[in-house]
Amino acid sequence: MGEHDAQGSGNPEHDAEQIGEGQSQGEWLTLAEAAERLGISIYTVRRQAKRGELKARQVATRHGLAWQVSLGNLPDVAPTVSSTPNQAAESHIVPELLYLIERLQADYRASAERHQQQVMELSGRVGYYQAQLEQLREQLALMAPKEEPPGNLSRRMTGFPAPEPEAAPGPAQKPWWRFWDRR
Repeated sequence: MGEHDAQGSGNPEHDAEQIGEGQSQGEWLTLAEAAERLGISIYTVRRQAKRGELKARQVATRHGLAWQVSLGNLPDVAPTVSSTPNQAAESHIVPELLYLIERLQADYRASAERHQQQVMELSGRVGYYQAQLEQLREQLALMAPKEEPPGNLSRRMTGFPAPEPEAAPGPAQKPWWRFWDRR
């Protein structure tokens, strides 16, 4: 026998369902069968059995202790969140949901049209302001005086051309290869 027999779980109802008691009420199912009927995972069934939320017992097998669950008067299918529905939808809810979806779609379309209209209006404004900016730049360019280079300033004032700047005096440069010619 395992350690579960000696210690117990601390729950009298749960401990009474340990090995040795017969199948007094209902059908005993494996964790996998109970999970399939309830539409939940095996881990959830085991966790609920350990907490005492489901009527459960442990049975000795040649591989060790195995959990068995009695669903008793529980419904065959519990509401779950899964990709496939486990029960049929109620008939009065479906039309309401369809109506709500259609309203949401209509609201979305109206909102999208309003936003598109605003985008068109703002695009027109941006184009107008860009054209105004370009026009003002052209006017500024026409109003600004033409600047002449500094050398032309003296010629304009005196009527004579400005003297060319002299090169800075320095040692005469000779080609690099003349370094070897030491005369």
